[in-house]
Amino acid sequence: MHDPSLPPSRSPEPAPAGSAGAVSAEAAADLVEQVIALYGQQILAEHRSHAPDPERLKALKALKAQLVACAADQEALQDAAPGEVAEIAARYAALARELGDQ
Repeated sequence: MHDPSLPPSRSPEPAPAGSAGAVSAEAAADLVEQVIALYGQQILAEHRSHAPDPERLKALKALKAQLVACAADQEALQDAAPGEVAEIAARYAALARELGDQ
C-alpha cells in the first residue's frame, strides 16, 4: 500500500546527453531524491515487519551506504556539466525502476 506522505513512484526517462531535450540538473536531482525515498521505504518496511528477516535487514543496512553516494551525487549536480547530469540521471532512473520493481 502506498503511503500518501511519500512521493509517488515514477521513473522519468532522461534524454540522451547532447540531445535537444537534455535532462536538467533539477530533473536529475528529483531522480536522486526518488531513489533515496525508495531506499527509505524498503528499510522502514522491513523494520516494521512482524518478523524482520535478519538477512534482508543486513542488506538494507548496506543500502545506507548508498544513501551517502546519493548525497554526493546531489552535491555533484550543483556544478555538473550537461554530460555528467545526463549520466547521473540515467543511473538514478535505472535504480528507481529496479527499486520500484522490488
